[in-house]
Amino acid sequence: EGFRFLRVCWVRSAMVRLVAAAVALAEANRLELRLALQGVVDFQSKLGGGVAIQATYQDAEGPITVAAGKSGNQSASTQDTFLFGSATKTFTATAIMRAHKEGKLDLNATVSTYVDPLFMKGANQTFVEMYGPNATNMTVWHLVSMQSGIPDFDVPTFDTLMLTTAKNHSWTPLEILQYGATQPWICLPGDCVYYSSTNFVMLGMVLLSLQSGDPADWVKLDQHILTPHSAPEYLDQDPANKYLTIPGYSHDGNGTVIFDQPSGMHGWTCGNMVANTRDVAQYMYALLVERSILDEETLRLMTDTRPISIGWGTGMLEYGAGLFIQQVQPKKRT
Repeated sequence: EGFRFLRVCWVRSAMVRLVAAAVALAEANRLELRLALQGVVDFQSKLGGGVAIQATYQDAEGPITVAAGKSGNQSASTQDTFLFGSATKTFTATAIMRAHKEGKLDLNATVSTYVDPLFMKGANQTFVEMYGPNATNMTVWHLVSMQSGIPDFDVPTFDTLMLTTAKNHSWTPLEILQYGATQPWICLPGDCVYYSSTNFVMLGMVLLSLQSGDPADWVKLDQHILTPHSAPEYLDQDPANKYLTIPGYSHDGNGTVIFDQPSGMHGWTCGNMVANTRDVAQYMYALLVERSILDEETLRLMTDTRPISIGWGTGMLEYGAGLFIQQVQPKKRT
């Protein structure tokens, strides 16, 4: 989960097949399970002209990680790292929910309460002055649950701009948010569920406000504290290949390789995670199965999903708080 042009359909397809295989063979010998999963990724890696793929199944006995395919001339291994894009949002949401539980922030407080000092310092205007009166009553909960209606910066024009300038310019979160403010509003806060990556860059600002009043300190936000159960890395200004071993590719028509550009283009707290699938699987298992990262009440808020009602994902996805589920027939509710 962060730019949509980095999302690759075969990954989602592979994950669905992997989960189905894992459930069917849950009681089977671990070696048989590994072989079955390896067969799935071997097959998936040959689709679409060939891709590098890695996947992990996690249960109480531990992880099983498999890999197949190539990126260029490089064969994928179980130790490689990948760009996880919007999957970063789950980790950011967890940090927000934990800060709420610890009394460090209020989910029902307005976004302005937290980000105005940062906006004034960096842009000489408040959040509402930048985004307009529609933002006046927007809360932190609206952001984390994708119910803010805030315009999405992640549009083809801006994606192309970032790709073509990334070698010479490291985009800051404030610049990304300023571009988002130029896009049309979708709805008033609370009136729709609309997937906008701007929400999660803004949540990065909310987290930053708890430790600094200067938006230039965004590179000092320690995202590692979001992941006590695993070890992803997070990109700020460094080239992605400081941690990344398998390149990503854009859908810009040119197949631009995403590997050594300065990392501001990955959208900070909405999309800058680099990890092995084992790291992410262990974290998700701890969060959703062991339920050892958040208390039950807070986790219930994260997993209370609502159908996306407009834009990308409408009719097939439901969103909670940093988590979504894919449904063939989404729940019909408001």
